[in-house]
Amino acid sequence: PSRIEGLSQGLLEAMALGLPVIASAAGGNSELICPGETGLLVPPLDPAAWTRALERMLGDDAFRLHVARAGRALAREEFTIPRTAERTEAVYREAIARRRLLAGERSR
Repeated sequence: PSRIEGLSQGLLEAMALGLPVIASAAGGNSELICPGETGLLVPPLDPAAWTRALERMLGDDAFRLHVARAGRALAREEFTIPRTAERTEAVYREAIARRRLLAGERSR
């Protein structure tokens, strides 16, 4: 399991394919997984917690199907190319606005 993670492309791809997911509670994984809704998050260095998560996912067909469907919907609705482009543009616009604000303050 990852101890350090950005936004995991592999995790996002698994979710988009409708696979139930369990991931480390590290980095960007919490942006993709709402525990118990779109998958399970587990502390990376806790083998007992990983065992419990695997037992829950493998032992409960209804739960596994629920998180697989919810994860697929999230991935296919929120992480499309157009939505990613919108978010990226918003970050750049915010950075430009901050830079202009700082430049204006310096010129005073």
